[in-house]
Amino acid sequence: MAEPISIVLRERLAASHNSINMIVEPFSGVGGIAVHLSCLANKRYVLNDWDLSKITMLTNNLRIYGVDTNNLEIHCKDFLK
Repeated sequence: MAEPISIVLRERLAASHNSINMIVEPFSGVGGIAVHLSCLANKRYVLNDWDLSKITMLTNNLRIYGVDTNNLEIHCKDFLK
């Protein structure tokens, strides 16, 4: 089941009529929102988390859910710095 916030964000981004071409998620964690928003293939999606173990789980979750990673950038950095 999708997280309610993911559904709302996906609907708003889809309704934006392509005025948004990049999504930045600075604290992506294990990718709960990323899995749902990545279906917007025409958007560039930048994911970040400071915890390498979360990035590892994120990439695994993207693989499990069959997410096309061609438009994704994944970083392991402290976003606030």
